[in-house]
Amino acid sequence: MDTKYKQIVALLIRKTADGRAKWRETSAKQQFSTKLESGTILIESTLNKTDNGPVFILSVLNDTGDRVFSLTVSPLKEKDDFNLVSRLYDTIQRKHYRVDETLDSILDELKSDVSSTSPEDDIESLSEAESEKFFYRNASQANKN
Repeated sequence: MDTKYKQIVALLIRKTADGRAKWRETSAKQQFSTKLESGTILIESTLNKTDNGPVFILSVLNDTGDRVFSLTVSPLKEKDDFNLVSRLYDTIQRKHYRVDETLDSILDELKSDVSSTSPEDDIESLSEAESEKFFYRNASQANKN
């Protein structure tokens, strides 16, 4: 991927993470778009038809809606580019679906009903043996069903 495109993706990651780039879902499955003054950016997650591996398609439309650039990346061919575009897609999803806010709310709700010990203390108090007993007990119950 050309340096200019890498810069665009890196800036989109930063602006998405801090809430300055607003993305919306399109009518296409697993596709998001953001509108800028000079054009629109589309990003889509799909599966490669030959090996069923993940693929990202990044497209740039000019201000009249013409596709002026499109990039398809897969982990098999363009690993660095794939990682960068994948990070953008993940950041978009986290913001769009409000993942961090939802997890924070769940943690706050769960903490409000717990004694004064910290969750880290609870995690550390589980010995390895207790964890193994819990795992095997639940696994054997699941196998019975």
